[in-house]
Amino acid sequence: MIKLPYIFIIDFLYLVLCYNTYYNKEIELITLLNNNCNTSIINDFSDEINNELIIRPDFKLFINFLKSNYNNAEIFIYLRDDDEMISIYPEIEKYIDKYENINKLKLKSLNNYDIIVDNLKVKYPSLNKNKNKKKVFDTQLSIFTTNDNLDLKKINKAIKCPQYNYEYYYDIYDKIINKYNINPSVFDNKHILTFCENNKIPIHNKNGSIYQQDLLYQNILKLYYYKEYQLSDNSIKEDTFFKDYINKNQMKMKIK
Repeated sequence: MIKLPYIFIIDFLYLVLCYNTYYNKEIELITLLNNNCNTSIINDFSDEINNELIIRPDFKLFINFLKSNYNNAEIFIYLRDDDEMISIYPEIEKYIDKYENINKLKLKSLNNYDIIVDNLKVKYPSLNKNKNKKKVFDTQLSIFTTNDNLDLKKINKAIKCPQYNYEYYYDIYDKIINKYNINPSVFDNKHILTFCENNKIPIHNKNGSIYQQDLLYQNILKLYYYKEYQLSDNSIKEDTFFKDYINKNQMKMKIK
């Protein structure tokens, strides 16, 4: 019997990673600090990723389901180009590489079928024949994405999934001071203080605006922003997409 793979492509940034407002702000603030205050801070999101604080629930369960329920399952991760997120990619790649069931080749486009096939030809020599390559494309290729990409609609291979809208909330100023061991005096810079005020980052500083100079006001503001977050839909971490997908497809397999 000819050995051919089932190929699954996962759009990691939007399907698996949570909404990214806060760590985007952290990345931008650190860039400003490095450019204006002679710091050399390197973004570190290893705790958030390794402890799965910003990862959609049951991702591992989903990967294991694909691997155990499809013969010759080959799972690929797509990491789209995103300037805001580029500094977090090394940590994401380290996290992904811990999964033995995920191919080490990282895709830069969802339409990388030829690159995938070339990657798999040693393991699946049958892919050297165009008819087998076409058979896999026609019947054994699935792309999990939240993206309404027109090219994907044309090839009709996308499994449209809901975006994971949970937003991981944390105190950006506190993290920068404590995790990166930064002296609070670096925040005396006017550009930094203006950025914090414009981006809802509470900070008490005598060189800031009249509001930033008021400790009580900043403490109340911090409570207000957190309460605002708690009342928003983005504070809901619970998500059943992966489990629902598994249950739905297990039922289909039983019917077959």
